[in-house]
Amino acid sequence: MFLTVSPHISMLISRTTDGPSSGSGSASSSTSGSGDSSGHRSIGINVIVPIVLIIVVAISSALFILFCRRVLRRSRLPAAKQEVTHEHTRPDWWDVSLERPETGLPSLQQIQPVALRYSGKEAADLSYSWKSKPRMEPEHSQEDALEAMVHIAMPARSYQEKQSIPEGLSFARNILIFTLAIRRDLAGKELLAWNIFYHLFLDTASLELLLSQCHHLSDSSASFETWHASPFSKYIKIGTALTLHELHRHWRWYASTAMFSDTHKARLKSKFQAYLKKHKDYYRGFVSTAAARACGPLWADAAIITNEIYHRYWERGTLLTQDQDIVSATHVNPLFAYSNHSEQFAMNDFTSPLATFALAGLFTPIAPSKDTEWRDPGPRACFEAACLQFTAWLGCFREAVLAGDKMVLRFVYSDPLAFGLTAQEYLQSGNTSAACRVAPWRAPFLVLDGDGCSPSSFPQAPASFDVIDTCDTSDRYGLLNVLLAASPLLRSHPWAVMYTETVEAHGDDPSKDFWIQLCGDLGAMTMLFDLAPTSFLSGFRSEGNTHELVLPQLMPNLMWHLERLTWRRPSRLGTSPSDQCLAFDKNQLRDFFYGVYVKMFQREAFSYTTDTVGSDKERDRSHYNRRTLGLLLRQIAGRVSVDWEAFVAEFVLRMDEPDLMIGKISIHDVCSQLYNLGLVSDQMFNPGQGFSMIFTPRECGRLRSWGTIPHTVYIAVMVPRKTFRLLDKRDTPRDPPIAAGVGSTTGNESYHFVFVETCFGTLSVEGADEHARGTIREDPAGRRGDAPVVLTFPVPTHILARPFPMEMHVRLLVLKTPHTDYFYEKYGNMGRFFDVSTTDPSVHILAHKPTTRRDAHIEERINPPIKWAKKAADSVQIIMNTANTQIQTMTARASIRESLARAALSDKATPVTFEQVDFRIIRLSIGSQCHQDVVFPYPLHGVKARIRISRKDSWIEVIVPPQMFQTSNRFPIIAAQGAAAVWNMHRVWFGKMPTVSLVAHDLTKWVVRHANSALTNKEKQAHDKLTEADPLTLVKHTISSMFKNYIGTKDAASKSVFKVSLPDGSLEFIIFVASLRLDLTGHTVVFDAHVFTGDIKLTAPHNTALAKLRGVTSQLVISDREAALWKHLLRALSERCRDWKHSADCALAAHTLPQSAAPLLDWAPFAPHLARVALSPLFGVSYLEPTGKIGGPDLVGILEEHGLTPTMLRMLTSEGGRCDQDHHDTVCRTCLHWLPPGSRRLCMGCEDAVYCGIACQTYDWQQHRPGCKAAQRRR
Repeated sequence: MFLTVSPHISMLISRTTDGPSSGSGSASSSTSGSGDSSGHRSIGINVIVPIVLIIVVAISSALFILFCRRVLRRSRLPAAKQEVTHEHTRPDWWDVSLERPETGLPSLQQIQPVALRYSGKEAADLSYSWKSKPRMEPEHSQEDALEAMVHIAMPARSYQEKQSIPEGLSFARNILIFTLAIRRDLAGKELLAWNIFYHLFLDTASLELLLSQCHHLSDSSASFETWHASPFSKYIKIGTALTLHELHRHWRWYASTAMFSDTHKARLKSKFQAYLKKHKDYYRGFVSTAAARACGPLWADAAIITNEIYHRYWERGTLLTQDQDIVSATHVNPLFAYSNHSEQFAMNDFTSPLATFALAGLFTPIAPSKDTEWRDPGPRACFEAACLQFTAWLGCFREAVLAGDKMVLRFVYSDPLAFGLTAQEYLQSGNTSAACRVAPWRAPFLVLDGDGCSPSSFPQAPASFDVIDTCDTSDRYGLLNVLLAASPLLRSHPWAVMYTETVEAHGDDPSKDFWIQLCGDLGAMTMLFDLAPTSFLSGFRSEGNTHELVLPQLMPNLMWHLERLTWRRPSRLGTSPSDQCLAFDKNQLRDFFYGVYVKMFQREAFSYTTDTVGSDKERDRSHYNRRTLGLLLRQIAGRVSVDWEAFVAEFVLRMDEPDLMIGKISIHDVCSQLYNLGLVSDQMFNPGQGFSMIFTPRECGRLRSWGTIPHTVYIAVMVPRKTFRLLDKRDTPRDPPIAAGVGSTTGNESYHFVFVETCFGTLSVEGADEHARGTIREDPAGRRGDAPVVLTFPVPTHILARPFPMEMHVRLLVLKTPHTDYFYEKYGNMGRFFDVSTTDPSVHILAHKPTTRRDAHIEERINPPIKWAKKAADSVQIIMNTANTQIQTMTARASIRESLARAALSDKATPVTFEQVDFRIIRLSIGSQCHQDVVFPYPLHGVKARIRISRKDSWIEVIVPPQMFQTSNRFPIIAAQGAAAVWNMHRVWFGKMPTVSLVAHDLTKWVVRHANSALTNKEKQAHDKLTEADPLTLVKHTISSMFKNYIGTKDAASKSVFKVSLPDGSLEFIIFVASLRLDLTGHTVVFDAHVFTGDIKLTAPHNTALAKLRGVTSQLVISDREAALWKHLLRALSERCRDWKHSADCALAAHTLPQSAAPLLDWAPFAPHLARVALSPLFGVSYLEPTGKIGGPDLVGILEEHGLTPTMLRMLTSEGGRCDQDHHDTVCRTCLHWLPPGSRRLCMGCEDAVYCGIACQTYDWQQHRPGCKAAQRRR
């Protein structure tokens, strides 16, 4: 969470600084006074004595000051009695995998990994820590170092955005914890750090530690010189001077609270308590599901207790459970005392403290537990478990930092999109700025002028990364914006990975949100970006998310749906990396991007006379503007070969179509953005060409005296603050999309410009005509100040050219969406709330953007120039379908140059055959001697490939459709320089995973349902036709059977050995299950198992051992097609849990087991030939195929398997949101499914209870019977 404070607090700091000297002065004055009163003394004595006393008092005061500072800095921390829990906001540091090297650092041998993380969301209801985020980077060695982890803060984006994402820095809190972690005197007292980070109220010991550290950090951050002299600079690097300034400002504010008077402290505390009371009253019936969902498949067990903890936290301000600890927490935590440049408590109402901790192990029996009844851990147990994890993280982080220069954390305060463009500029040209504002509603440009960014710095700050975690920025900025900002920064390595995550629902069907966000066909967009979700190409995911699919069915008012995706570069998959450009037909590319354009601006896809298009949720989204479209085209320009001049011209003409209500009046916004981004040439703006109009710029009175008139100019205007007060009214929609308009008053001419830069401050202009330069003086009070709003936006110059008296006006307006309909109805005037003539002195026309410094140099366009893709011999021709919405085929030509092959090809009798040998490779065979590989940039469907041959010109074209993995190997393993990782499965470390106890069968029945939930709805229905199913479906059914047999039933014993054979009886492999592990990061369960492959012949000792294991052995028969897929799967399952290094002659069957994974005694004959594997369900992909559909019987099973009563489940699901009406009479009493009119079935006895059918009524009868009988008696 960003916390900001009012700048006037700095006066308190100055008083603190001046205090000792003032005190000394008082002492001297009184001493002098006493000296003057001694009239019987001589005049010499009267002069000397005061001087001596002054010197003595001054020395004493100085020594006292030094003593106090020494005591403050070296004070020992008192013993901590408090307990611990988690999260006031998403703790950004917790998302960083900073455990010991063997447990999660994204690294490769001989490679220094670099990671980028966007941070700042403090709405923690669905914030998952690294404990809840499966990692998909390769493993690393002890010697590897995390060279840099760059954190990007996210300031406020909109005028009204105050509580959700305040303007301040989460970095100030995060770095505070980073620095506390390495304090030696914190060992054994980590709970004080916990209190500081999470609790709203602190005890005295925690407050003293916090203030001491804030004073130290404030002194160290006064300048880069003082920071570099501090011990923190060794592992914490500051990327910009503005970041250091903001950090210093916050730490100084926090430290100043020590000087508050008792009255001030009491007033601040009363504000906190008043807000907590308001929260308690308003959310009395709200059910928080965040922490429960973090428990994955055990959400039902955790739901009630974690919801109770959520409400306790918001009632007390702490998670302490002991009365004496709660009573001692009386001080307001300064970290929560400031927000938005004022002394204000601003915290997200849905903050759930336990949401980022892995607590699933509390809700199921964990070995060596002998529990036979349902576990109810209670608040104290949850609190202590979170405390242990927090303490363990602090220890790991401290160890990693103190080990040497293995860890460097860099911090940049910036809007993620601004950072992405600036980092791309820095990466390509070395320029440290791309003329991007550091954040919306801020004036400064982002300049990378901090540690490691200057040409002489060593080491240099990274600008490309092996791992990028975008967290939840997709919700705030839109998925396309995130991809545009982050994907060019991802390195082109096979192991490079990017994570995205969405929490908010973007459409009416949460499972289809991903398609909505991407605004185009998934296959086409991922090919253009050269970045694709691994689950999309694989057709499965290794991490479980079925609980995210079940909860919305139980709670229709649920506002969140977590979808976390792992992205990799398809062109780097396999043995032959590809950098081929894509050749498109300009007409097909034009139609495709026009479809993307319409979906990007879905909010405009309706009119006053026709029905609306898309759901209200879709049209309320306003993530994108016309600059986003320009950035999208600019990015693919380096990958797509097409006649760009003609393409852009035809694309803009296509925008004249009436698909968007304001499409026509936004064309000039598009044109100015395309020009400023370098996508169109000056010729397009010449009179009578392309984008020009019938008027020339000279006809504009403001431009007549200009010597050189550019094709685009910037309009800058100061808007009075009172104009924006309209948006502060209660009936005004929250965060309405605001646009600037330019139009005439004498006609219907009007143009919209959505990309508008705004800030709070004043604008001064020096110079005249094209030499005029605007300078902004930013108001530090921001939104809470009184300064005007400075508005800047680019426009094509020719739209300002109008002969007298056709003057143009600049306007501000609220765009029309379903959310802003009321605004239009009430205020009318087409949503306008500001209008001023371009002839007004407050309107300035500038050749360049206004800056915050007079000497700032601003480039007219983003540099360096675009590296246009050029068609080459190895280019791949892309053909789209008839509607130009999807990619139909890829065509690559292989020129035969080898003389023997050319001779063979020229002979018509020589056959030419082909086969798919890799995910992206087709191998051509000319006769039996000559072979040549044709590489494509994307996975292909080799079965549907065809070829075209020119024997005369010696070339062969391969035409093949793109496709998800269709080979027998769906589990690719990427390897580089001795390290390896499974491309589409997350790693597991058995040493960190708790073992599930099987003592009580009733407590583990949920495992079977969880394994079955991995099947999609279609795969469940195909159970009777498995012989016709694809191999992946067969494998998933086999895995489900293994888990079912392992858990067993009351009548059937558990099976731990699975002998898998082919239909002819030949052995394929044997799996020996040692234990069932709880995968806390993947939200699933995993077999800690060992595999014996059928490649090794069974001997007599083997058969004897199998005979002894007959009672725990399950016989499974699989088809040949399934067996082929299992061969690749087993290798991947072994690789994902491997904790030994590959040898030069490594082979799966030759792996020896480490002692820690020694098999049971009965397996001894197999031990030399066993390989350890991590077998878990392979889950369906909900955005590709319907998954997780439940019915009444499923809910009945959930109740039984998790020990819940219908009343307990109803308590959670019937109020799972802020509903104003009671819907109890519209849901089934048992399964809680919503019942449409006409489908309700009433109990014939009481005529009150509602059911969906006889099955639910029968199940609920014992619970409902007493009330039913009582109701009948009353009648």
